[in-house]
Amino acid sequence: LLGLPDRDSYITLLAGLIDVSLEDWKAAEPRLAAAAERLPQRTEAWMGLGHTRLALGDPEAAAQAYRRALELQPRNAAVWNDLGIANADMRRDHDAIA
Repeated sequence: LLGLPDRDSYITLLAGLIDVSLEDWKAAEPRLAAAAERLPQRTEAWMGLGHTRLALGDPEAAAQAYRRALELQPRNAAVWNDLGIANADMRRDHDAIA
């Protein structure tokens, strides 16, 4: 991490992902939101943010994060699955299937 151009952003991302693994959603959300903003090319930031926002009961915001992750990795089956879950939570059954 010491040689990375934006070391603090990567540390924030890793801390947020640790929070997700501990299911500490309230701690994870601001960290991952900051990481996604500072490191928009990192799919794991967007996926973690989606998981966190879904766990916090905001499927619309989760779906937005998952769509951003899909822009980076359109063939990522896990992200497609998670987007389907978010859409189902919003009762967008047509979008959940697509």
